[in-house]
Amino acid sequence: MFTTVHQARDGRIFYKEGMSLVKAGYDLTIIGLHPREEVVQGIKILPLSPAKNRLIRLLRGIGVLFKAFKEKADFYHFHDPELIWVGLTLKMFTKARVIYDAHEYYAESILSKQWIPKKLRPLISKLANFLEKRSVRFFDGVVTATEMMEERFKKFSPRTVALNNYPVEEFFAYSPEDCLPRREKRIIYTGSINKLRGLEIIIRTIDLVRKAREDFQCLLVGKIDFTGVDSALIQLFNQLKDEGYLKVFGHLDYKELFSLLRQSQLAWNPILPAPHYCLAVPSKIYEYMAAGLPFITGDFGPTARLVRRYNCGCLVNPLNPQEHAEAILRLFNQENTAREIGKRGYNWARKFFSWAKEEKKIGRASCRERG
Repeated sequence: MFTTVHQARDGRIFYKEGMSLVKAGYDLTIIGLHPREEVVQGIKILPLSPAKNRLIRLLRGIGVLFKAFKEKADFYHFHDPELIWVGLTLKMFTKARVIYDAHEYYAESILSKQWIPKKLRPLISKLANFLEKRSVRFFDGVVTATEMMEERFKKFSPRTVALNNYPVEEFFAYSPEDCLPRREKRIIYTGSINKLRGLEIIIRTIDLVRKAREDFQCLLVGKIDFTGVDSALIQLFNQLKDEGYLKVFGHLDYKELFSLLRQSQLAWNPILPAPHYCLAVPSKIYEYMAAGLPFITGDFGPTARLVRRYNCGCLVNPLNPQEHAEAILRLFNQENTAREIGKRGYNWARKFFSWAKEEKKIGRASCRERG
């Protein structure tokens, strides 16, 4: 497997697909962001350092290509649309099978990229969509993160399978009843954080919540990008962090993330209704459910439909910090209600949204490929 965007020990790449492939009997090497070369739980990791800018990240594909050639693998499984050219090159010059793993709606995501001039986004989005659809025809398989994406790619590659990004079994190790009451309330957000993912909403909301109660903390687990954020809000962010209302962890290993979820009472999904966020349920939602946490999320897209169906969270206007703050305070104050919501989410996730079910698809695919 290889990626220039994700950590080598990414939840989906390492702990889900990677560990499942090792369990199925494959020798696996992952090329990805990592500080050093090592073997972890039977998986060989070839390290890449984080790129300083997007141009370097794009050019890094050349180095990844040479590393991939050197491995002389039977299968190459890559995870980033910007590496499609690497996949095509490997397909042309090796006898190996090449698999493309589509994590998100790439073309739609371009429409919201802050670093691309707004006038150019529609054109670049259409071009990316065209190239992606044309390219997947040449690959031996496509893996998607949702069934909806699977249906889209099957029109161009019949060898497409969805591996939903559901939590691994460790997330279900403790039921909601195992959570001990804490004097200080904690709400957690996991994943990359930027303007489109609700960074400004987080800042404004926490500022409102602290005016109503002081015994709480918001945990932010992921890389923070302040691009496009008002300078006054950045200053307020730093103030809230200095006063202890915000605690920033940066990127954590998948299993370290689980530990922090267990120490929290609420979870948060303040993502804004951008086109590509309206098409799928973020994997963090399933992780929140598996950890038995009630969560607050915007009232749009399939995530809102999931909340209504399973009654496992609280829906708010995604653009209104006041509604976010009121929901946080309500769930902090109504502990029994919050616990019941979390318990419902846990039970439904245990029944329907576990990686153990997805792993079986890898086993069946392995048998077909080896035959």
